[in-house]
Amino acid sequence: MDLIDKLASLAQRYEELNNLMAQPEVLEDIPLLQRYGREHAELEEVVNTYHEIMDNDRQIAEAQEMYEGDDPEMRDLAYEEMERLKARKEQFLEEVKISLLPKDIMDDKNAIVTIQGGAGGDEAALFAGELFRMYTRYA
Repeated sequence: MDLIDKLASLAQRYEELNNLMAQPEVLEDIPLLQRYGREHAELEEVVNTYHEIMDNDRQIAEAQEMYEGDDPEMRDLAYEEMERLKARKEQFLEEVKISLLPKDIMDDKNAIVTIQGGAGGDEAALFAGELFRMYTRYA
C-alpha cells in the first residue's frame, strides 16, 4: 500500500466519522462522540493535505496537456508550471509523512519540572530564575 492509497483510506475514514458524528444516537452517547471527535481532529490535517495533493495532481495534469500542445511559448510556461507543481507536491508529501508518524502517548500529558539554583551562589539562582521565566512563558 503506497502513501496515496493510505491517504485515500484516511480520507474515507474522515468522511465516515463526519457521517457518524451527525447521527442522533451518537450525539446522545457523549463518550462515543468524544472518541469520534478526537479521531476526527487527528485526521483533519492529514486529510486537508491529501486534498491539496489531489488538487495539485489535477493541476499537473492540466499543465501536462498544455505542454503537449503546439505553441512553443505555452510549452515553456507549462514546463515551468509543472516543475513548480512537482516541487510543491514533494513538499506536501513530506508534510504528510511527518504528520503520519505515530504519536507518543505522553505527548498530551503534563510534566513536572524542577528548577533549582545549584552551587554558585547568586549567579546560579539568577540563572535558575531566568530558566523558570522562560519555561513559564513557553507553556
